Amino acid sequence: MAIKNIAVLGAGNMGREIALHFAQNGYKVSLYSRTTETLDDSFIQIVNNITLMQEYGLLKDKKAIENIYRFTSVKDAVCDADLVIETVKEDRDIKKLIIEEADRYAPEGAYLTSDTSALNIFEFLEVSRPEKTVITHFFNPASVMPLVEIVRGDKTSDETVNEIKAFLERTGKTPIVLSKCIPGFAANRLTLAMAREAFHLVNEGFISVEDVDKIITTTFGPRYIFEGIFDLYDIIGIDVGYAVASGLTKELANSPDVPELLKKQYESGNLGLKTGKGFKDYSDITAEEYAVKRNEKILKSMKFKKSI
Repeated sequence: MAIKNIAVLGAGNMGREIALHFAQNGYKVSLYSRTTETLDDSFIQIVNNITLMQEYGLLKDKKAIENIYRFTSVKDAVCDADLVIETVKEDRDIKKLIIEEADRYAPEGAYLTSDTSALNIFEFLEVSRPEKTVITHFFNPASVMPLVEIVRGDKTSDETVNEIKAFLERTGKTPIVLSKCIPGFAANRLTLAMAREAFHLVNEGFISVEDVDKIITTTFGPRYIFEGIFDLYDIIGIDVGYAVASGLTKELANSPDVPELLKKQYESGNLGLKTGKGFKDYSDITAEEYAVKRNEKILKSMKFKKSI
């Protein structure tokens, strides 16, 4: 079926960004939240993002905001949806409640998707259309970042996967497909694999937090904007990569436990930007101000990527 109308359930950071992405591609978007206050706040952020995207020449539709409609009722938000995207809090019970309510009121042919970043929704959902249910994991800020992980359940049909993938591609996204739901999906696993080694190096006193991040931003960052890890191994030579791995693999952090440095930081209550301090200090900037600056940098990066 052709996807024309989209319901985004949840108007937090991810929900409003996902809504903006589809709205600027000309789709009618019904944005749901329990409260009008959250919806009003989301619209302020959406307008701010539109202004930034216009500044960097990345906005496709200047009338995007007119394509977004606000709802405080799940039933009303999904009643004419062809695609439902759940983006509420990463809580099993809340997601189950919202998705199953959407299943009751969405048209028979509508697809149900969840933007969960870690949960296996297929273990606890009871819906009437399991063959049309799939995970679509977007990345922040979703209005700009191209990647979407499509994760299928045991009962998800090939038709659903193919249609969702093709639809996302038509809107400018870069979807990848996981053949089954594995813990953490793919991107989170790759991120944590690197992070575990970073935490280990710092915890052992081999290097500072600041210098680890310099490695990422001055080497991986510029390079990985145009080539992936398999590209890199082909370029340096698989023989060289094999030789390095043969001597180094046994030296890498491989504990199945949460990294000690991360555990200590968590227990300290210094949780990062949200508390003003984490591994680094954020006492001189609000979370909202930081988000604007971060989005600007991402937009500049995406604009540069388009030029190479």
